[in-house]
Amino acid sequence: MSVPAQATEWGIALQSAKVGDGVYTTSSYDWHRYRVPTITGGGMQDQATLPLELGGIITPTGGYKSGAYFVQEVDIIPRLEDTFGWLLLATLGNVSSVTGQKYSNAGWVPNVGAVGHLFRFNPTDSASLPWLSARMKIPGNTSADIRGILGYDCKASGFRFNIPGAGLITGRFGVQGRVPTMPNNTNTLGWTWANQFEGSDTIAHAGLGSMTIGSTVPKVTGLTMDIVNTLSSPRDEFVVGDFFPDDVAVLTRAVRMRASMKWENSDIWSLLMNGSATAETWSALPYFSETAGSVRGFFFEAQSPATIPATSVSYALRVMADNVMMSYDPNSLRLRAGGLIEYVVNLDVLQPDDSALPYVQVALDNAVSGYVVS
Repeated sequence: MSVPAQATEWGIALQSAKVGDGVYTTSSYDWHRYRVPTITGGGMQDQATLPLELGGIITPTGGYKSGAYFVQEVDIIPRLEDTFGWLLLATLGNVSSVTGQKYSNAGWVPNVGAVGHLFRFNPTDSASLPWLSARMKIPGNTSADIRGILGYDCKASGFRFNIPGAGLITGRFGVQGRVPTMPNNTNTLGWTWANQFEGSDTIAHAGLGSMTIGSTVPKVTGLTMDIVNTLSSPRDEFVVGDFFPDDVAVLTRAVRMRASMKWENSDIWSLLMNGSATAETWSALPYFSETAGSVRGFFFEAQSPATIPATSVSYALRVMADNVMMSYDPNSLRLRAGGLIEYVVNLDVLQPDDSALPYVQVALDNAVSGYVVS
């Protein structure tokens, strides 16, 4: 009989430390579950046939496994009420929480009734990411057929925000880990979660948002934002004496964006090509948008339709950067009969000249007291 996927459950738990060769115990962690449209991947293994060997036979004669690891991507519709903060902490690595305030373009400002959370790279170690575990319960035709897939000693490979002109903001969360396991029926049925599934009223909505690049307010019809953590390859981490990768190291990190824009006039195009809105000749200097006072180099905010209980404060998400390099996609400007003029702009977040400034900041407003890994 076919098995529908609808009853699948997925979630993560942040680990206080790498397990390594120690004993992993699922119940030692606080697990947070999420409603997700799609889960791709899980336990992976390197398996191949033996190479051809001399002896007259011209077909493969055997096979072998090299090792195993965990890789997964999950599509998600972020709710801002609670659990989304754990994904942000896993992706960025550091969080500060302040009751009664929010972090915005002017820094920390009062926000009575809410708790503000600021996620960023660890100021003392930009390569620092928390270890985490990810698991999913796979349904069966009967209760006895239910199994689990779990990976531990993982790190977040990144998070993609898909922001339309109006409507739901969606995302994709990536995980890469050392060890995959497949808990049996009894263990999987015994899984517990620290939270209930969150409703739809605290979703991040692009129609309740705003975006600025410096002092410019572009007409953006769609924005893709990638927080990229480049991790060491499992194959590069295999060592003698172990079937699993030795580590998951953070090699590089970056934030890249692509914005589809309506052409209202030639100002932005000319800025990117010629260095100013009125110049007529090409400039060899890239266009940088840098923070000046409370005017951020890049600023995005989206709120939820609902407010925090007993307040008039909306749940909110903000992304800010102090130094952004802009360029246009030369193949994106296509003039079509019967259509609007649109084009695509690339935005690469750069480290500010003042190395003490954060590379990127993601702020979240809700009523959670804090995100602390136990």
